[in-house]
Amino acid sequence: MSSFDILGSSALFSSTWPIPAGSGKLYASGTTATCNVQGFGAQIHVGTPLYNCSLSFYYLLVVGFAFSDAQIKRAEVLMHVVPLGCALTTAIVSVALRLYNDATLWCWISSLPESCGNDPRGTGDCIRGDHAWIYRWAFYYGPVWFSVITVTCNMVAVTYLVWAKEKASKRFHFK
Repeated sequence: MSSFDILGSSALFSSTWPIPAGSGKLYASGTTATCNVQGFGAQIHVGTPLYNCSLSFYYLLVVGFAFSDAQIKRAEVLMHVVPLGCALTTAIVSVALRLYNDATLWCWISSLPESCGNDPRGTGDCIRGDHAWIYRWAFYYGPVWFSVITVTCNMVAVTYLVWAKEKASKRFHFK
């Protein structure tokens, strides 16, 4: 999770520098290649909430359901494969689909020119990043909201299960 945070934060720290020069943005001095690198780093940052989601499942399994170390070892593979796979896949596919463009403050999934990708009917006048708004939802906002909802549900379940165990064990308390 920290690795994704470092990569994403480093990409966002560079702000408008990687945006292609001549775009009219303040301090823009990059190229399409530097924009792709920054966009890749910004997109891979989606691994952070996905790892948080994995961590919430870990707590649910260990605290809520008392999984053994052997059972956790089997589940741990998925807890790494899913966030890594989603983050890397969406970042690589975005490069292949030429989705990384000037997104105002940094390079990320955006259309070029900016106005062409906002029409759901697809006017077809995009140079790069056609239907960028769909990819933003599918590659970033969707996984982030999924993670937020899942973590919330898992933590509610952990809280309830701990409360139920505590309530069940009260009969063993002596005065």
